[in-house]
Order: sequence, then C-alpha cells, then structure tokens
Amino acid sequence: MHPPRFLAPALYSLAAPNADEQQWLAAFTTAVAGWPGAEWGPTHLHRCAFWKETTRFSRAKGIHWRVETQLMGDATPRTPLRITEGQSRDLALALSASLAAACRGPDEGSPSQLVTPAFVAAPVLPGTPRIWVCSAIYGSDGPRDDTLSLAQTCVIRETRRGRMLDFACSLEGDALRREPTLYWHTNSLSAATSQCEAAMLQTAARWATTPSHLRPDRR
Repeated sequence: MHPPRFLAPALYSLAAPNADEQQWLAAFTTAVAGWPGAEWGPTHLHRCAFWKETTRFSRAKGIHWRVETQLMGDATPRTPLRITEGQSRDLALALSASLAAACRGPDEGSPSQLVTPAFVAAPVLPGTPRIWVCSAIYGSDGPRDDTLSLAQTCVIRETRRGRMLDFACSLEGDALRREPTLYWHTNSLSAATSQCEAAMLQTAARWATTPSHLRPDRR
C-alpha cells in the first residue's frame, strides 16, 4: 500500500456573469530547504489568483496570474513576503508558471517542495459571510500503472448560530467515485481548516489504497 501524496493545487473556479470575467483561486504551502522548521513541515504559504486578461477593445488575451507568498507563522500574516505576477497563454500554463515561481524560493536560489494544500479566501460582497476554499490533487507513489490522481475541493462558509460564529464545512463528493458530499460544522476557523485538511487526506488515503481495477474512473 502506498500513502497518498499532495501532487499539486487544483484551481477553484469563481462564478462570473460571463466567460470573459472568469477567475480562479488556488493555495498551497512549500518547505524551503535550510529554513527553520523545514524538516518538520511547511515554511511558506502561497495564495494564487488567476483571471482572464482583457483589453478595452478586444476579448481576453491569455491568463494573468498572481502569487502572494508569506512566511508560515508570521506575526503579520497579511503582509506578503513576495508578490509574483505574470501572464500565460492558457490556464494550464498559468498554473505551471505560478507553481514554478513559488517553488523557486524567496531568495530565488533555495530549493523548495510542495507540502500541503491550503485555504484561500474567496472574494465576497462587503457585509456578507466569508468563504474559504481549498482544492487539491492527490496521488499515490505506487507503480506507474497505479498513478491515477484524485481532485478534491473543501469549502468553509462563515455562518452564525445566535450570537456565536459558526463555520460550515463541506468536502465535495463525486458521483463517479460513488462518494457523497460531506457536511459538518465547527466553532472556529482553525478547527475548520484542520478538519477539512484531515478529511481530504483520509479520502485520498482510501482512494490510494483501492486497487486500480476497482476504481470507477480508471482509464
């Protein structure tokens, strides 16, 4: 049996009035070799945004991307350590370019590696409840004929129960995999994120330990 491994962030698509205004979000952590704590877990958090680049006189021209990088456990988490931007021909190239930019490391020389998926806040109207999303692709380190991947999305929605804040969590299911969407509530954002990450890993672990010939979406 081979344990699941976080392969890459998956893009979360935001609703838009028309196709020319489409936006996507992604987030993940990396560990930079030589940084304090790198041997135990992630050292940097990366939040990515993607949107179609439009001009005044024409339709979309490629995908613009932006990566905000900050230290894990930073005392001022809203202040990015580094911001990297670019433009690519299509969404796949934009995601690849943003990952490469994040994995170059803060000093452009330190090697880094993907560690875990992460949550990113979705844009909401002023005064409306906040929403956080996390989408990731998991796979196993099994033989080459068993390298199918699993995409998952978790959503956390801020709600209220009386005077108390409440966080509604959901791990999206998939009819093809015969898995229902999971729903639960918790009373803190930190608990919500940790429980979502655990739920994603558990689902990926079940998938990774299922023989490939029994997986309904085997190609």
